[in-house]
Amino acid sequence: MLTMLAAGVVAYAADALIIGPDGATIIAKSINFGNRLGALLTLWNPDYVTGIQPSTFYQRSGKNFAWYKGGQHTDTELDPGGGSKMMSLTDGNLDVAGAATMTGLNVTGTATMTGLNVTGTATMTGLEVTGSSNSITGLKIPGNNALEFGAGMTKEISAGQIAYQKHSGNALDIVGAGTTAPERKISMWAEGGATLYGSLNVSGDVRSGARSLPAPGAEESLRIVRGTINPDGSKVQGEGFTIQKVDQGLYEIVFTPAFPFVPAASATQIFPNINANPGPTDDRGSSSQSDFANIAYLSPDRMRVKTAIPGGFSDRAFSFIVIGPR
Repeated sequence: MLTMLAAGVVAYAADALIIGPDGATIIAKSINFGNRLGALLTLWNPDYVTGIQPSTFYQRSGKNFAWYKGGQHTDTELDPGGGSKMMSLTDGNLDVAGAATMTGLNVTGTATMTGLNVTGTATMTGLEVTGSSNSITGLKIPGNNALEFGAGMTKEISAGQIAYQKHSGNALDIVGAGTTAPERKISMWAEGGATLYGSLNVSGDVRSGARSLPAPGAEESLRIVRGTINPDGSKVQGEGFTIQKVDQGLYEIVFTPAFPFVPAASATQIFPNINANPGPTDDRGSSSQSDFANIAYLSPDRMRVKTAIPGGFSDRAFSFIVIGPR
């Protein structure tokens, strides 16, 4: 029974639907729209509705969806009103506050993620991306957190990780796959070739097919510096050193950087000079046993080379090789 009082206040019985002068007030145990499809509840205008499709419950928004915790209503877009925003779809962009866990995510077609920033714990299990164009742009992993492949599999705890200075403290770390540390492996396919810029330090054997070859530095980690020098002291080839002609037939080579201990070295005079192209096949060089290049001084950071001809020191081209610990 409905009673309209003179003051405009609506009196109602239990389990009743009341339409008052200022809008709709529902006091009922349940609302049932019956077996019908369509936009059953409209808010503001037809852009904001709740409806039913076959086996589908849907909500429609003119722009955004938002889920708030606490607070109160404000007329400001995406303002939680003193509460906290738990999640929002801002014109199609998903923003989730807190940890995000996605299990069995399937992306079919073009998948593009630009500037993905995840704060907290983010777990994606069973991610499968199919289609002709799939890209992740601007993905960042802060600090020394690791990108881990094979997560959840039975493996050594660090196996499958790529991280910045997580394990070494001074390098980009790539850890192979394996159930124990001695079993960890990395396989590379590069039929077109591979290029390494910088020195290579190998611990253990270098294997070629069924053969095992001694690796450079297998017993110790070694560094090699070599060079060819013109008679005037200018460098023809070589890196890791600087050269200065300090006197007639006397050259000082400074290693950059210095070796931690005194290295092993050799120097050889080149007669009569260094040629970019091979000389005649009958070149026999100097016939004098007094032509030489020797090492006059050797230390961890430098060496001096003397060159001579019969009768005294003379400017001569020479080459050298220095091998020492890293």
